[in-house]
Amino acid sequence: MGTDVIAGNFIAFSVASLINLPGNALGSASTIITGKRLGKGQIGQAERQLRHVFWLSTIGLTAIAWGTAPFAGLFASFYTQDPNVKQVVVILLWLNAAFMPIWSASWVLPSGLKGARDARFAMWVSMFSMWGCRVVAGYVLGIMLGMGVIGVWLGMFLDWAVRGVLFYWRMVSGRWLQKYPKLKSQ
Repeated sequence: MGTDVIAGNFIAFSVASLINLPGNALGSASTIITGKRLGKGQIGQAERQLRHVFWLSTIGLTAIAWGTAPFAGLFASFYTQDPNVKQVVVILLWLNAAFMPIWSASWVLPSGLKGARDARFAMWVSMFSMWGCRVVAGYVLGIMLGMGVIGVWLGMFLDWAVRGVLFYWRMVSGRWLQKYPKLKSQ
């Protein structure tokens, strides 16, 4: 794809990682909060707090991503002065902002599920989604269909969407609480 694209991808991923930092912290917190509440037998609190952390992360990260996207060129200039690389960074950061509303469902929710001992579901969904969407779709879109790095990132966003739908379904279905059957009946 070329040196400009590789550099732009690296820079955009670096900036996106900074944008996602609060979400990663909330994901870690959701594991602890969920596990602690369920350990105390507080199923209702665990459910409410996981939903709260999920929506807090979704709204907060979306606001951050949408608020920083107009400054993508400025962020790129901290790393490079090459206009071709900057253009790649700008496109990728705008794409990242567009898909940020689904990020929390694919990353924060599985952390909460892991706190509820539902790590196996999170692992299988993540593994199949990673290979089926991120790798395969990214390759098809990016290489085979010639979309380049944008296609690769669209494969990543498809991964987020598939994970997000499955993890959100798991949360609202209540099946993530199956490890706590005696608590569920109380």
